[in-house]
Amino acid sequence: MRDPARIERMVELLRRYWVANPDLRLAQIVVNLVRSGVPAPHIFYAEDDRLEAALRAEVAKLPPDEPDEPVVR
Repeated sequence: MRDPARIERMVELLRRYWVANPDLRLAQIVVNLVRSGVPAPHIFYAEDDRLEAALRAEVAKLPPDEPDEPVVR
């Protein structure tokens, strides 16, 4: 199993980077960081509202939050 502690670290790093670069979309940040050398325009140009909707749909499929877990809003 992957280390669950990485999630908070990654989210905090992403938050700091994104706040410093607010004109970037989430998908742009991910594609730029991966730097695979393979164009991925379908990902790079994905708007944040589309990703947010997809993420909300996936979160809705999860079991209810445990009391000590953060709530996604």
